[in-house]
Amino acid sequence: MIQILDDMLWASVLEFKGNWDDHLAVAEFAYNSSFQASISMAPFEALYGVSRFGVKEKLKPQYIGPFEILERIGEVAYRLALPPNSVKAHNVSHVSMWRKYVYDLTHIIDYGPLAIQEDLHFSEELVEILDEKDQILRLKTIPLVKVLWMNHTREEVTWEREEEICVKYPHLF
Repeated sequence: MIQILDDMLWASVLEFKGNWDDHLAVAEFAYNSSFQASISMAPFEALYGVSRFGVKEKLKPQYIGPFEILERIGEVAYRLALPPNSVKAHNVSHVSMWRKYVYDLTHIIDYGPLAIQEDLHFSEELVEILDEKDQILRLKTIPLVKVLWMNHTREEVTWEREEEICVKYPHLF
């Protein structure tokens, strides 16, 4: 480890000039987030038990479809036939945002019950409460429930405060 950091600092001082301690934080970050074959994970992940520098769920690409291609706009852009109630989605798409579709009958989505109000406000409907847990903080405990929403898959469940769900959906408790 010391030899690796020494090599990284030496290379950065030669490349970017300056003092080695100016580049220490960058070298430490690079080392701690790089995969190590000897332990089969990054040192940060081994120390803290989580992969800190991975892709977050909300930043992952969201795929919908498949949709019919209406026309080719350019070399890599196509106009798609989107459902009429998909207000926020633009109907021209770059091919890098696509993935190959593997046909499966369970992938058929009914877009009928999806309702968007005039002010572009979309209201979620709770389908089922899947689990409960208590989030323990320093001075208080927050009861949470794992909620499955309509028009979402089981991979898209969310943890919500029990008191908020109790107020909105009292018939479930």
